[in-house]
Amino acid sequence: MRAVPSALAWRLGRLSAERLAERYFEEEGEWPIAIALTAWGTSNIRTGGDDIAQTLALIGVQPIWGTRIGTGDRLRDHSPVRTRSSPH
Repeated sequence: MRAVPSALAWRLGRLSAERLAERYFEEEGEWPIAIALTAWGTSNIRTGGDDIAQTLALIGVQPIWGTRIGTGDRLRDHSPVRTRSSPH
């Protein structure tokens, strides 16, 4: 069984999450406090799980892939999108 998200989907989903949060901040002048997302099974099969990756990035975790190609069974803390993009 293949893990979702794939490494490529993680990169795309993380970038998408960063852009989503930054655009919201630019338009609203504040960071979002809630975001609603949907995830469809067929979409995950087609994209390798980039929507799942976007969700993970927004909540501040990153998948850890196993030693076997395509497996992932753990998550680790990851700087939330807001922290990386917020002005200091």
